[in-house]
Amino acid sequence: MGCTHITEGAIPFMTKNIWPVMPIMMLGSSIGAILTIFFGVHDPAPHGGFLVLPVVDGGLMWVVAILIGTIVGGLLFLLFKRGQYVKNGNKVIE
Repeated sequence: MGCTHITEGAIPFMTKNIWPVMPIMMLGSSIGAILTIFFGVHDPAPHGGFLVLPVVDGGLMWVVAILIGTIVGGLLFLLFKRGQYVKNGNKVIE
């Protein structure tokens, strides 16, 4: 779902910890979006996701921007979860 930019699949992850998770994902997404502007990527299609990759000008840089934003969001989320893990005495909490 994420590859087609359908975001409803992320809702269950966010509802458990809405305040820490939402800003983390917003930051990762913003970094990806800013990089697409910086790289001069243009998407004439009124949709997102890899389905429109054939019509994107600068498609390779677009994919790079998405990957960088995803990595940043993932690392921040990992740091947040690690902090929770350590804070709770090294116990896994659902």
